[in-house]
Amino acid sequence: MMITLSECDQIARQGATPNTETQELDAIELGIKKGLLGGRLNLSAAAYWWEWKEKPSSVGFSWVRDDGTGTGTPLPFPNSLGATIGGSSDIQGLDLEANFLVTDNWSIGGTASWVDTEFTSFSQTSIRQLTGTSNQAGNEEPWVPDLSANLTTTYARQIGNWDWFGRLDVTYHGDYFGDYANLIEGEAYSLTHVRFGASKDNLRLELYVRNLLDEDTWRSVGRTVDFTPQPADFNFNAHHGVALTPQDKRTIGIRVRYEF
Repeated sequence: MMITLSECDQIARQGATPNTETQELDAIELGIKKGLLGGRLNLSAAAYWWEWKEKPSSVGFSWVRDDGTGTGTPLPFPNSLGATIGGSSDIQGLDLEANFLVTDNWSIGGTASWVDTEFTSFSQTSIRQLTGTSNQAGNEEPWVPDLSANLTTTYARQIGNWDWFGRLDVTYHGDYFGDYANLIEGEAYSLTHVRFGASKDNLRLELYVRNLLDEDTWRSVGRTVDFTPQPADFNFNAHHGVALTPQDKRTIGIRVRYEF
């Protein structure tokens, strides 16, 4: 089979451009901070609205080179390239944070975020075969969860000549879209980590458990191209798949640190 399109033409047909327009960001942010109970409780909140024009977004392109013999015969495998294309979006959200010193030894803190995104203009030619259009205006930004939060609590006190502590961390990652076409959705998940330890002079000992509850929801999902079929017309965009990144399994460990 002969290659009838240059490498540049192959990439251009997937939506690549020589350069993107200059970015512009119009932003409005309002916030408040407040200390209560003699400074033992601290609260903060912030609301924001952004209009981001020509925001660069990372996409992938595939193309085929010839074998260098001058006959136009293609190589049997494709090349891939990561690039950026510009699109405009509206982003609005709310961030909350609180820290509370329950006692002199016990503290609790947490954050929560809500964010809403929408492309006002965005074109990606490479997904036209999936959606029937390259226009993705109205879609949400991928890999941005609507909701996320974390909770942390720490207890520390001195017993004898040792400084002891225990810490619990819980994080929540809301559901999200895993591609610009909003055809793939990643599930929400939460992770729990704990640490216990003690220190004395130059020695510090710590026992930790990450992913205490052994959460197994996929850590991330995303669209990818399946190059296995090797189509005769080099139409790799007709063969899409989902790339999945697994969650790290429960991990138990011990750390020992000694400072000389």
